[in-house]
Amino acid sequence: MTILHELAPEDFFCTRPLFDTLTHHLALESILAGQTPGRVFVDEVQKPKTAVAWFKRRLFLTGDRSRESVNRALADLLTDVYYPHMLASGLGNGAFTLLYTPGWERVMDVVLAGKEPLIGQRLCFRLDPARRAWQPVVPAGFALRPVDAGLLADPHIENLDYVTEEMVSERPSIDDFLAKSFGTCVLHGSRIVGWCMSEYNTGGRCELGIETADAYQRRGLARAAATATIQQAALRDYTEIGWICDGDNQPSIATAQSLGFQLWHENATFFAFFDPVINRGVHGNGRFRQKQYHEAIVWYEKALSLGDAPIWLLWNTACAYAHLGKQAQVFTCLNRAIEAGFADRPSLESSEHFQPFHGSPQWEKLLARLPRP
Repeated sequence: MTILHELAPEDFFCTRPLFDTLTHHLALESILAGQTPGRVFVDEVQKPKTAVAWFKRRLFLTGDRSRESVNRALADLLTDVYYPHMLASGLGNGAFTLLYTPGWERVMDVVLAGKEPLIGQRLCFRLDPARRAWQPVVPAGFALRPVDAGLLADPHIENLDYVTEEMVSERPSIDDFLAKSFGTCVLHGSRIVGWCMSEYNTGGRCELGIETADAYQRRGLARAAATATIQQAALRDYTEIGWICDGDNQPSIATAQSLGFQLWHENATFFAFFDPVINRGVHGNGRFRQKQYHEAIVWYEKALSLGDAPIWLLWNTACAYAHLGKQAQVFTCLNRAIEAGFADRPSLESSEHFQPFHGSPQWEKLLARLPRP
C-alpha cells in the first residue's frame, strides 16, 4: 500500500521544480516560501515525483500521474486527512478548489473518488502598480478606511465581522494578517459595506481579494477600494499585484480589467463542497441554468435523499419540476420548503416558474400556509 509522506516546512523547497508552473498562484508560492502554514505531501521524501500542497480551501497537485497506487493514496489522503481536518477546523461550510498541472484531469475519477467534483476555471491577472498614480474616487455618501488595528479597535464600526472573516479566510489569524497584509474597507456611515485586501504577500508580490455587499454593488465602490489598496501596495514597494477569480465571475473580471490588470494565466480546476447535500445541489443548479431540467432533478433528488435540505434546494427542485409540468412534485417541494421555514409569499406569487399553477386548489392551499405581506 502506497503511503504519502508529509514534509517538514524546511523541506518544501525540494518540491519547487514540480510546482514551478503553478507558482503564479501566490498562495502556493507563499506556502513553499514558508510565509503561509500550509501542508505538503509527497510520494518520496528524497526525490519526490508527485506532490500535493494545501492551505485551507486551496489545493495544488503536480507531478507524475501515471501510478495508480499513488493516485489512490492521494484519494485516501483527501478523505482521511484533508476532509476531517477542514471539518474539525470549522472550514467545511464551503468548497475546496483543486488546481493541477495538465494531465491530472484524466485520473480525477480516482483522486477525487466519492467527492463528485465540479469543473471550473481560474483566471489569473497581474498588474505592475508603478505604471501610473493611484488616486481613488469615492462615490458621494461613502468613505474609505484602511483595514488595520485602528479599524478593529473602533467601537463605532458596524458589520466588522464582514472584514475580520475575510482577514482569516486566507491567513491563520487576525494578528498574522495585521503583520503581513493590508487593505481598504468601504464605509457607508459607520457600516462596512465592502473591502479589498491583500490575501498573500511574498517577496515583491501580493494578491488581492475583493467583495462588495450585494445591496451596494454597481456604484463604483469595488473600484475605489481596489484603487486605494493598489495605492498602498505601491507605497510598500510591491512590484506585482495578482488578481484571481473564477472564469464566470464577470463583475470581477470587468473590475480587474478596468484597473489595468492583464490576463496572465488560465487554469482548469476541480472543486467540490464539503457538504454533499450542497455539492449535489450545486450540480443541479448547473444543469438548471443550462435548461437541462431532467438532469437537474436527478442531482436535486440525490441531494434531497441525504436528509435535511436547505430552503433554496427545495425551491430550486420545485422550479425544475415546474418546467416539466410535474404538478404533484412541485407542491411537495414547496410544502417542504414552508415546513423548513420559507415564508416569502411575495416571491412565491411573483415567480414565473409557478404561474401555470395559479388558481388551482393546491395553489390556494399553499398560499393559505403563508402570511400575507
